[in-house]
Amino acid sequence: MGGSLPDYNITVLQPKAFYPVDWIQIRRLFRKPTTGSQSRWADRLLVELQDSYALHLWNKRSRELIIEDGSVMDRLIAEHCVVCQHINHA
Repeated sequence: MGGSLPDYNITVLQPKAFYPVDWIQIRRLFRKPTTGSQSRWADRLLVELQDSYALHLWNKRSRELIIEDGSVMDRLIAEHCVVCQHINHA
């Protein structure tokens, strides 16, 4: 075993890169903000999500939720989802 080890270029990312929203907060993504504080939270989250590679939707907690117009999910779908552009506006 005199060979050298391969040079792997591996980067370990923080959980926030794939799980930017924990399961406790997932409902907030589907609801339209109704207060200034909720709107600011939604705007901040959308900025934070730009640094994420994925958004885990915690299906067990979110599968029955309705995507409300103006919610974070509605805005994400409108901006990024090419196969579900009319999912909310059928």
